Amino acid sequence: MYGFEDLKETVKREFKVDPDDVESTNVPAEVRYHTPEALNKDLNITHSEIYVVVEGKKFRGFLYIDNGYDPDWVRRKGLKSIIPKFHILNCDVVQEKKTSNHFHGHYVFRTKPVEIEDLDGKWKEPMLCKLCLRNQTEIVSVIDTTEFCEEYLPKIKQSGSFIRSDLPKEYDLDTHGYTTDWDKKSQEYRVKQHFTCEECGIKLNKRYLDGYFLETHHIDMNKTNNADSNLKCLCVLCHANVNELHKRRYKDGKNRKKLEDFLEIYFEELVAVNNQYLNLHATQPN
Repeated sequence: MYGFEDLKETVKREFKVDPDDVESTNVPAEVRYHTPEALNKDLNITHSEIYVVVEGKKFRGFLYIDNGYDPDWVRRKGLKSIIPKFHILNCDVVQEKKTSNHFHGHYVFRTKPVEIEDLDGKWKEPMLCKLCLRNQTEIVSVIDTTEFCEEYLPKIKQSGSFIRSDLPKEYDLDTHGYTTDWDKKSQEYRVKQHFTCEECGIKLNKRYLDGYFLETHHIDMNKTNNADSNLKCLCVLCHANVNELHKRRYKDGKNRKKLEDFLEIYFEELVAVNNQYLNLHATQPN
């Protein structure tokens, strides 16, 4: 369960300030997350921004790896720099780190520019992640943290009251991060869509087995945002290709087996609807 009192205590501990004693316009410069749990709990990462909330006030910033990439890893890869990219939204890289439990205690949230000493002894700024760049329209080219903080953050209102729908809500979550009523919500949404894939148009409503191969996708990748406007019915093949993260998820294990079964059973139907991904995964079965 998420609570503002927990966040306040984190702000006191990490920012070294008492939110009750500062003005709402006092933008925090930095917060370090020492554990994956603290980062996942207290940092808000959405499809359009990364921010913290202090006493109901929203502060946007960016996320980067403290002190850069591991030098030994960089050398093994044949790279020449440890300077990391910085992230401003929930791009595929951030999603993958979260889902693979690689959000370790070396990530830092900042609202001010930062420099890191590189292997050549020079101090350099992180540059914007290209995936973050592609997933927004405000910034048009790769920039450093100074330009982001000086040119773009000032355009964004950093403090002010939230409307009720913006406030973090309390949810009971299952072990996979879905709300406990997700199965019911997913079923209701698929019924509304008449068990039809909203991408390729295949209808999966003729046999009892069909519903198993129609999945409900969260468009913004936030598993707690179950608004109909954030949901999309997708057959397994379309879901497996919705973005790079899902492509990796369906490469092996149970997801891969489910995809292969779907292709074998529904090959003719997929051909009939001219599914755009069919030629990437299958040939006609014998």
